[in-house]
Amino acid sequence: MQQLQQSRVLVLEDQYLLAMQVEEDLQSKGAQVVGPVATASEALELIESTEIDAAVLNVRLKNGTSFAVADELLRRGVPFVFVTAFEQQMLPETYVSIPHLTKPLKPTELVTALLALVSANAER
Repeated sequence: MQQLQQSRVLVLEDQYLLAMQVEEDLQSKGAQVVGPVATASEALELIESTEIDAAVLNVRLKNGTSFAVADELLRRGVPFVFVTAFEQQMLPETYVSIPHLTKPLKPTELVTALLALVSANAER
């Protein structure tokens, strides 16, 4: 499987153990993990101060949703994937085209989705 080759990937996940697992899975494929962070405000601060190639966003956070982060990433043209226990049809219409992975996550599924996003974005 192709590596993520130093791609900077923001991780927004408020479940500590899952955040650590995602971080470990991404690092094992060569990604530089930005975060992980547990709140949308922390993620927005990182987006302002750090170059990001892709992101993994948990939809429902303890303090709200990640939609403000998703909107900022869309505005900047940064690809991302949603990770959620929600059904995709529960997401607002704005995000229909965004890749959506259901918890519990399979590491290969997440890495494959991110590789596709990073590759597609690099070809633009």
